[in-house]
Amino acid sequence: MEKCLICGSDTHNFTHPKTGVRFHQCQQCEVIFKDNTHYPSRIDEENRYLEHNNDPSQEGYVNFLTHFIDEAVTPFISSGHILDFGSGPTPVLQLLLTNLGYDVDTYDPFFSPDKPDQEKRYDMITSTEVMEHIHQPKDALIWMDKHVEKDGFIALMTLFYPQERQSFFQWFYIRDLSHVVFFQEKTFQVIGDMMGWNIVFNDHKRIIVFQKRG
Repeated sequence: MEKCLICGSDTHNFTHPKTGVRFHQCQQCEVIFKDNTHYPSRIDEENRYLEHNNDPSQEGYVNFLTHFIDEAVTPFISSGHILDFGSGPTPVLQLLLTNLGYDVDTYDPFFSPDKPDQEKRYDMITSTEVMEHIHQPKDALIWMDKHVEKDGFIALMTLFYPQERQSFFQWFYIRDLSHVVFFQEKTFQVIGDMMGWNIVFNDHKRIIVFQKRG
């Protein structure tokens, strides 16, 4: 039996009736993840990211990120140091935040692989449409915790999965080969308890903001 990638609890598995993709669902935090036999190779994963057409000229994408900033950033910090974790090939969020006066670093294992100094701490870490790609999400959460200030914020965006099984099988998110982990509100409640983070915002759809306990 596979153990949960988030909390280490037992999981049960199920298989997509058409694609044959095998999934595991945690009985405790409800995270769902693909069996690792369905994970993409590093080359396939990078090629998938290079297909994304996300740049400052894409009005829809800019509006998408602006909404995230309005919901998950500016209500919590008006200035300060931010790390965009998983910034992608074109760090549009960094540009938008810098234009608002924030000091923004980026980290991306493919496109901005130089990690911040081990001692550096941030007022906020953002991660938009990234968590669903991470093969070892607990490791990423622990890393974020080490690099955010006490009382600092972790703002995440990843679409919450539909709980009805047939809707899940039809969900567009699982068709992306680079999407391997899928979250629900219960998952983030368990993450908060596990990491010592309080949930300070939840749009009940795709955005969650934590504050690290001081």
